[in-house]
Amino acid sequence: MLLMGATDPSWRAWYQPVLAVVVFPMMVYFAASRPIGALGRRICVTIGRPSYALYVLHTPFGRTAEGLAGMQRWRISTDLADFALLAGFVFVAWAADLVFDRPVRRALARMFVKPRTAIIRANA
Repeated sequence: MLLMGATDPSWRAWYQPVLAVVVFPMMVYFAASRPIGALGRRICVTIGRPSYALYVLHTPFGRTAEGLAGMQRWRISTDLADFALLAGFVFVAWAADLVFDRPVRRALARMFVKPRTAIIRANA
């Protein structure tokens, strides 16, 4: 319920502003004020890698899912369909990061980022 929004329309006037102005900044503050261990760092990196692909692909993927839902001819559980959609979306975002985003970032870094030793020599 925290992320989906209040179901009662009378709550919506204050629910989302309170989340945006109070709850989420508190979550960021508490997360940023704690040191993170090696395991936590690995988890954050693993989750963070496909995050841009998730951001870029969420609208086209959602629109496609809406179109497919309108054409649904099969009788399957809504929960099962939602889970399959989410799993497919995360897989597509992970694959997009692996196949497209990482190679593009590496190529751009080779083209535009100077090696650290060259920067140190230039400043000496």
